Amino acid sequence: LPLQLEAQQNAIIKGKITDNKQNKIAGAHIQIEPISQYTISDTNGNYSIKVPSNSTFTLKISHISYQNIEMNFQLLNEEIKLFNPILIVKQEQLKKFTVH
Repeated sequence: LPLQLEAQQNAIIKGKITDNKQNKIAGAHIQIEPISQYTISDTNGNYSIKVPSNSTFTLKISHISYQNIEMNFQLLNEEIKLFNPILIVKQEQLKKFTVH
């Protein structure tokens, strides 16, 4: 009997990550769940990541200096989706400390 393999087609999600002042964000971690595939944004904030076509997944973007983003996507075919997120600076309060 001949073996038939069905190749899984991929779609691409790509974009540029910036902050609310349009500064490019390098080093942001972009992850696809539930397949745990990830990439890192380059020095210009650009990223590109392959995801399975005809799938539903969550795109997670994180950076140490910014609030995390999670977006749900549903891809219906082989396509390229553009997603240009804007990250917001984390508002961390400085705790009281004493210098001697």
